[in-house]
Amino acid sequence: MRVKFGFGFVLAVFSVLVTDCVKHISPAAALNPEVLSSPDLILYADSGYSTNGTREICTMKPDGSSKKRVTTNTAEESCQVLSPDMTKIAFCANLEGTDDIYVINADGTGLLRITNSTETEAGVMWSADNSKLLFERHNVGTAGNTEIFTVNANGTGELNLTNNSVLDQHPCWSADGQKIAYVTYTGANETQVFVMNADGSNKTQITTGAHEKFSPVWSPDGSMILYYSVGTNACFDAFTVNVATHVQVNLTNLSAASSGVFYPVWSPDGTKIMYALTDSNPSGEIFVMNADGSGSVKVADYADGSIHAGWSPDSTGIVFYRNIGGNSKVCKMKADGSEKTELTDGISNCVAFGWY
Repeated sequence: MRVKFGFGFVLAVFSVLVTDCVKHISPAAALNPEVLSSPDLILYADSGYSTNGTREICTMKPDGSSKKRVTTNTAEESCQVLSPDMTKIAFCANLEGTDDIYVINADGTGLLRITNSTETEAGVMWSADNSKLLFERHNVGTAGNTEIFTVNANGTGELNLTNNSVLDQHPCWSADGQKIAYVTYTGANETQVFVMNADGSNKTQITTGAHEKFSPVWSPDGSMILYYSVGTNACFDAFTVNVATHVQVNLTNLSAASSGVFYPVWSPDGTKIMYALTDSNPSGEIFVMNADGSGSVKVADYADGSIHAGWSPDSTGIVFYRNIGGNSKVCKMKADGSEKTELTDGISNCVAFGWY
């Protein structure tokens, strides 16, 4: 099994992430020979096909070859994520009057509407066996209430896992598909990380303390959860919590209140953590550190980086995008920051969503 983890995709709006805690395995079907001819794929969005500036979902090989357009519509898609068997792509879009979840074959055929609600869906993830989708739905029942759902990949069997009057969000499946981590509001400006079974049972709070916690991500072995929250010096830090003992550790301990860690994410082999560091410059720098918080190294600065980044399946590379001359390019580099390579030409706006 190969595991991919990637950053959230928009700093101000979690619901456009991905996760980043997305699990997938090697190709098992042949819907699209071009897609499956390489063991690795980069999923990205490109505005070059659109007349109204919206981006279409595309795939390419890690060397920038075999670029393929997947979607053909005038809407802006979000939450794009490839299925574990690399044959389907789930995404969110307003194609029929409301923001819903859709699934499409990786070759662009077989578009299927999965949800049909008046609310907004976000944060989509595939189950490890390709059979279900995990997501959050906003404004359920009352404005501002967010709940966590699963649904079969064919659109049947939708299930509200949290079903309460408080805000539940940022769901993330464990690698074995048995558990789901998420955050719940427990007080004014305070959220905690919870873990529940995949069917919504046995909800357990595993963090304590003030402040909001964001974007929990399981470690590859399922023993730890990574997240970010306000640390002791009034800025966002990266934390881990041990799922069994509930011990929380601040990995970054930043001292400048003007800076902050966003969207920390494990490498697929579990030995490294990548995160974005922002201060007065909103584009952010990309850092990589050891899983215990030691050895932090900046691998992309403001001129190169953004908070949009993800690991290669073998943990040796990073895909990211940078804005050059008003347009963004999808790029890749080694995990140590060397060998930065542009994969798109910058004529149109392109955003990277993951390396599978």
